[in-house]
Amino acid sequence: MALLFVTGIAYAAGETQSSRLDVTSVVCVTDTAKVSRARVILGGFLVIEDIKVYRDKSIKMPHYKAKNGYEYPQIEFLNSETERRVLHAIKTGDELGESIENPTITYAPFDIIDGTSKRVANVRILFNNEIAVTCGVMKGKRGPWIAWPSIQDNDGKTRLCVYVLKKTMRNNIETALLDQYTAAKNAGKIR
Repeated sequence: MALLFVTGIAYAAGETQSSRLDVTSVVCVTDTAKVSRARVILGGFLVIEDIKVYRDKSIKMPHYKAKNGYEYPQIEFLNSETERRVLHAIKTGDELGESIENPTITYAPFDIIDGTSKRVANVRILFNNEIAVTCGVMKGKRGPWIAWPSIQDNDGKTRLCVYVLKKTMRNNIETALLDQYTAAKNAGKIR
């Protein structure tokens, strides 16, 4: 079963969801002569930062580079049309669309991680079935918490590179994920 549940973000009677995530904001900042970094906001709520834009106009979305050299993407486009719109907006600054008040947010099953790491599971969050973001469930002194994709700056500081801008929406997502994780753990489905 690919979908566990849909969050409590519900539509008011008669309200419909936008059929797509539009780019509502795009900002490019030049880092060096060879690369710029872009920040986009999709649907008015989903922020993607640290998008590398090279001089030849090639684009690399944020990724995590493991110690073994393997790169893990921080986001995944689930259809080519969404990817085309986002890349076009980054390159041109065009196609700034409308915000979505009530996006469809679903979650894939938890991917449990064995070992001694503080990260105990990964979970993919799907936004409007157009973009997937992989977050981690982390062990903490006060219980589990959700880690959004982040990067480490040259000065060693960690900052988010993919996250939900609207605090209430982000809290609802995190609460729903942690509730599902805790229920699965208590039911013995997760060690």
